[in-house]
Amino acid sequence: MKKTVLIYGLLSGFISILLMTVTMLKLDRIGFDDAMIYGYIGIFLSFIPLYIGVMAYNKAHTETPLKFGGALIAALLMCLISCAVYATTWQIESPILFPDFLDKYTVYAHDKLVRSGASGEALKKQAAAIENMRALYKKPVSLWLMTIIEPLPLGLLVSLVAAFRVKWLNRKA
Repeated sequence: MKKTVLIYGLLSGFISILLMTVTMLKLDRIGFDDAMIYGYIGIFLSFIPLYIGVMAYNKAHTETPLKFGGALIAALLMCLISCAVYATTWQIESPILFPDFLDKYTVYAHDKLVRSGASGEALKKQAAAIENMRALYKKPVSLWLMTIIEPLPLGLLVSLVAAFRVKWLNRKA
């Protein structure tokens, strides 16, 4: 199990950082709205190896049929490895490749709120929230935790789907 989890977890993580980096390098051309869409599509695609890894683990588990819990644990471990690779990479590459990311995001968020017709009070609240985010970005642990939360929900969903698929495949065994 360890080898399968590690291989597919790392593969998933490497795909996610490749797609994240490409999306971020194109940010000025595609804009934040499209980058978010492309980003989550990329995160979803990066979890395909997780699903494949659980199916491979199930196929290799020949002594007794793999249960839902075992499949879910394997999937969650792969998911955590992938998310950790993603968050660690962002922590390393963001100050090097994207040092002005928060400045660009601040302008984008402010302009979007202004276009929506928000009041001065809403603009002040948003400015305070972004300043809070800036403070968190300066702390490595909080930046890592904020970043790991991006792919985690999709990873949990794919983990559940893979575990239910294993349960369904092994229902007669």
